[in-house]
Amino acid sequence: MPVIDRTNADTLEQLLQHLPSWGDSQQRHTWLHRTLVEHAHWLAQVSGLEGSGHQAAQALVVAFGHDLPTDEQGLTPLCRLLRTMDEQNLVNRARLRPLLAAFACTQGLDPRPIWYGAPYPGMLAFQSSDRPIFFGREAETRALLERMASAGEPNSSDPEARCLLVIGPSGCGKSSLVRAGVWGALADGVEPLLEGRFAETRRWLIEAMLPTDPEPFAAFVNALDRAAGSGLRVREQADLLRKNADDPDSIARLFARLLARQPADARCLLIVDQMEELFTAACDASRDDFLRLLRAALACEPRLQIVATLRSDFYPALEAQPWLQRLLNRAGASYNVPRPGAEELAQMIRKPLSELCLVDADGQPRPIAIENALVRELLRDSADAQGNLALLAFALQARFQAALDGSGCMSLQGYRDAGGLAGILRDRADQALQRFRAEQGLAADAEQSLYCEVFSHLVAIRPEDGTPTRQRARLADFKTPQARALIQALSGEDARLLVCGPQRADGDTGEPDDRVEVTHEALFRAWPDLADWIEAYREALMRRDGVRREAERWAMERRDALLPRAELIADLHRQLSAKGLWEDLIKEPNPARFLARDHVDELWRLVLGEYEAGAADPPAAATAARELVRLLTNEDRSWTTMQALGARIAGAEPELVQWLRSGLELALARLGEPDALDWYGRRPALGDLLAVLGDRRAGVGVGADGLPDILWREVSGGEVSQFGRTRSLAGFRIACYPITNSQYQVFRDAEDDAEPAWWFENWGAPAPDDSDYTQPNRPRTNVCWLEALAYCRWLTSHLKAAGGLAQDEQITLPTEDQWLLAAAGSDGRRYPWGNDWETGIANCNEAEDAMPLALNLRQTTAVGLYPRGDSPAGLADCAGNVYEWCLNKYDDPDDTGIDTASPRGLRGGGWGSGRGGVAVSARNGGNPDNGAGVVGIRVCVARSP
Repeated sequence: MPVIDRTNADTLEQLLQHLPSWGDSQQRHTWLHRTLVEHAHWLAQVSGLEGSGHQAAQALVVAFGHDLPTDEQGLTPLCRLLRTMDEQNLVNRARLRPLLAAFACTQGLDPRPIWYGAPYPGMLAFQSSDRPIFFGREAETRALLERMASAGEPNSSDPEARCLLVIGPSGCGKSSLVRAGVWGALADGVEPLLEGRFAETRRWLIEAMLPTDPEPFAAFVNALDRAAGSGLRVREQADLLRKNADDPDSIARLFARLLARQPADARCLLIVDQMEELFTAACDASRDDFLRLLRAALACEPRLQIVATLRSDFYPALEAQPWLQRLLNRAGASYNVPRPGAEELAQMIRKPLSELCLVDADGQPRPIAIENALVRELLRDSADAQGNLALLAFALQARFQAALDGSGCMSLQGYRDAGGLAGILRDRADQALQRFRAEQGLAADAEQSLYCEVFSHLVAIRPEDGTPTRQRARLADFKTPQARALIQALSGEDARLLVCGPQRADGDTGEPDDRVEVTHEALFRAWPDLADWIEAYREALMRRDGVRREAERWAMERRDALLPRAELIADLHRQLSAKGLWEDLIKEPNPARFLARDHVDELWRLVLGEYEAGAADPPAAATAARELVRLLTNEDRSWTTMQALGARIAGAEPELVQWLRSGLELALARLGEPDALDWYGRRPALGDLLAVLGDRRAGVGVGADGLPDILWREVSGGEVSQFGRTRSLAGFRIACYPITNSQYQVFRDAEDDAEPAWWFENWGAPAPDDSDYTQPNRPRTNVCWLEALAYCRWLTSHLKAAGGLAQDEQITLPTEDQWLLAAAGSDGRRYPWGNDWETGIANCNEAEDAMPLALNLRQTTAVGLYPRGDSPAGLADCAGNVYEWCLNKYDDPDDTGIDTASPRGLRGGGWGSGRGGVAVSARNGGNPDNGAGVVGIRVCVARSP
């Protein structure tokens, strides 16, 4: 037996480790027994191979170094194992065949590679394992390898030279060229192509990634982890890189872990396939960071090379990126892939039949011929038109299978009878659908709805020219059994129009993440039913995809100016709902946030989704809750919706309620910051959300005793100058907030609210009006001065009875002098907060004074939501929100008598007042029996005379 030298030993070890059954010791044991059954005596010596796959491979290579017996066919155990690997197509044959020759295992062996099944991939791209059937692209493969070899020296002073852009039109075979050509050649050993230019590299770590599978950073780490077999926690590493996209230390640590067990001369090739997906909505938010990561990775790791494929119609997007633009401008950094000519196409058609040993399902050689006339017609039919390369491969696959099942010859007449290039695909689709209809028994309208459910996930529309492009979806995105059944029908062996299966391994669990996609975009043109559906849905799909892009931009910048107005959302809802696209769109996180309507079901779903996401990331949970509060309190939220949402929240688990309340508390704290203008328009809904969760702030609601819970502020005595005189006032207590709806309603609901003692004998109790805004924590409005005074008398009586008020004290309305001292102090300031106007710290009409931001809510808000506008004594809402009744007469401020119908003083301005109307010096008056939607009450405590 020939001696196993070090090179052959290394090759054999690597091939053994690539066997499908080698990683698991039990599977390895079973496979060896089945393969070497004719060598039972020798097999007993190696049946105990344990340990890792690497250790077991080494042990078996050592065993093969001794004299080995032969079986009845004259094959040693080593030859039997190598022949089995070859016959079953278990490993790369380009590396296996030299070993067969080296160990004299080729007797009776067809020198051609064995191939099981059709040697044409259909509309799927060639993979690295398809190199034996990849023909017609030798020149392009050699050109790419030469550029990689000349630019990819590890000691190169220019790391960006190790990035190569492969550009070409859709359907020209870019992915196949890079995967089966470049990857396949490097995996096989490229000496025949490049005469040893890469000979110093003993091992290549190669993997491909798609930018949206599931997103660039995870795809990057996952691809490198698969290539090196290093067992990284992909999500953890992806999050780290996302936060440190151009940090050399983070990237260096990652590659150190990846290459720790690799030979010093190993190299790593990362294929970024379909790089155009970086410029779609799915990657807008992370594109720039990911490109920075690629640049930094090249700079940090000299053994890394990157080859990226890109559709040429995305060239303008490429030029908009400075780094990629520099690559385009440098010699040798890009390669334009031409469509294959007639000679190359002929090789693609003929050579898979002549250069391979084709084997049928029973493992028997089955040569297949092709008529010259068919070759000529295929060349004519596949010339020029975009996507015809994929259709050609699909037609060849179909005609090969027909020949394998029949005469053994691919004939011109059979091709024509099948409908030609496009007809074969159309008939295949129609047959699959007919079987599906028969199995499911669907009505025509239900089938159309099902089309939408499936293909709306798989088709996107380019905004530049309206061209349909494919996109991937998770199998989990398809909720109904009928949708999954249709996917199964169109992805089965007899259709192969969709690809469905695990396309990446989850880095944490090792479980596959099933993805679904159209096999090739040629399907959009060649399948009439799908083409008609795309045309009918084109505008709606464009708007949907546009929303996705806008939502990504908003998610990055978080500027309210980017949020769509309620009218636009309503229009989108009408159009997308009519096409069945709305519900799926708002299940996506960013569009759900971006399009959050005044709709209780959608808002509740948003709450649940954000809560689940927050629970998965506890450190960020509180911030996530605050961001949810932002979404729930957009300007178009109605009180009716908020009440309904509150009912849903009340029935939720306590942890969710507490989580949401934590976000609300952060939002309320935000209102006190100088740059809180972005929360200005949210204040009405913010107070409403606070109300439905239960406003627990002191002084806003009702106490445990059923009486209004008044938060008193102590006002020290001082001098007040107004009305042309100066008066000295003693200290007193005054309510922090205007009386709220809930606090006034206690009086309205009391059995003794009409007690004559509360009312004037000459006036009586007027017919009460409801507040314009009924939220429990908003100021009570539409209360006339008579009602306000009656409320004070009623509250005095009940607080004294409850022990909350001294016998010599009474609740009353403040005089204008008291109100001014509480609202402004004694320093003569113009506003409660000082002399200068500050935008956005009072609920008033800034538009009236032509202010730059023209803020105007046109309604009340919950009390206390403008903390930066508080007075020196700690009173809230002294400027704006509602006017407040004062005890004294308007025409004679020193007269506080209650026996006349004279107008009474009003202070503070309301939500409709301008900048001058909310100055502390501004005053108004009203008849004591007239209430208004901008007038409320603030009470104080006075000593009884």
